[in-house]
Amino acid sequence: MQSLNRTLDVIELIADRRGIGVREIAQISGLPPATVHRIVAALVKRGYLNKDRRTHHYTLSPKFLILGERVQEQLDIVAIARPHLEALMSATRENANLCIRDGYKVIYIDQVGSPEHNLQIFTKLGGSAPLYASGVGKVFLAHMRASEFDAYLKAVKLRPFTDHTKTTPSALRAELDAIRKRGHGVDDQERELGVRCVAAPVFNHARQIVAAISISGASQRIPKQRLKKLGPQVVAGAQAISMAMGYADRK
Repeated sequence: MQSLNRTLDVIELIADRRGIGVREIAQISGLPPATVHRIVAALVKRGYLNKDRRTHHYTLSPKFLILGERVQEQLDIVAIARPHLEALMSATRENANLCIRDGYKVIYIDQVGSPEHNLQIFTKLGGSAPLYASGVGKVFLAHMRASEFDAYLKAVKLRPFTDHTKTTPSALRAELDAIRKRGHGVDDQERELGVRCVAAPVFNHARQIVAAISISGASQRIPKQRLKKLGPQVVAGAQAISMAMGYADRK
């Protein structure tokens, strides 16, 4: 924690200036010059700082602008998606969810709960789920580059949550192919018994997947036949959000 705080102190100090060297950073922060040098060297290597070869001064790199854009996009998407989530909940009387990807899992960042059937499960606001064992997560996987997906399979153990969880690469690949063909993902009791979900991707102006929305409910209320009917509704909601995010279909 101390090293993290020191790194953040250095970043904030550099952010307040147009250019600053190691010695001045050390004087102002009270950190040993060797410590400052290690911190800035690591930040340069990761692309967060630029170093002027002539003055040996450091400035923040444009990578912080990219991070800022992502933060703003996440803040914007909640406000943009909310009326569409409300409409989905009203039409289906099931929970409507908005998720973003966080590494190898998804995070539920907004939700409109059904007044009749509000499930207090992993889909609750702030909850998370693995990419391979959730409808929204599989939507993200379906839009990964092949190399990124191969790396994902090497890094993640596909452990079963229920008897319905896809736990082999071949089964998961087949499921992702089906998602790409039909345009939406399904969680058929793969994360939690008795719960089914239908999910669809949300794209931004650059045609990148930035979020996913879903409808989740008890399996007795969402039999497999109803899953097929809910798919187009969720896709339509996701497309409306995508359009509001600046996405344009170029077909």
